[in-house]
Amino acid sequence: MITRNKFRNNLFIYYSSIFILFTLLILSYLYKKRKRIQDLTLNDELDNVTKVIDNYIKSNSIYENRNWILTDSIVRLLPQEELRVTVVSPSGEVMVR
Repeated sequence: MITRNKFRNNLFIYYSSIFILFTLLILSYLYKKRKRIQDLTLNDELDNVTKVIDNYIKSNSIYENRNWILTDSIVRLLPQEELRVTVVSPSGEVMVR
């Protein structure tokens, strides 16, 4: 009887540890996958904002006229509330913050 209970206890511990191990593996996989999707979504959103601002700068000839105050109006129109826009020239000079 004692050996039977010991066998059951060992079997329970064995299966429990396997279950916990697989649960941790699945959770870590899902966490990494969710993080990757979140990063891709953020990058896509920022890329879209960059394209909108670039098109705005080109269509209003802001770079040629050096009228950087106009970029404030496009920032207010974007749905992201805490977005900060910095325009950098191709040579690396910061045009407007």
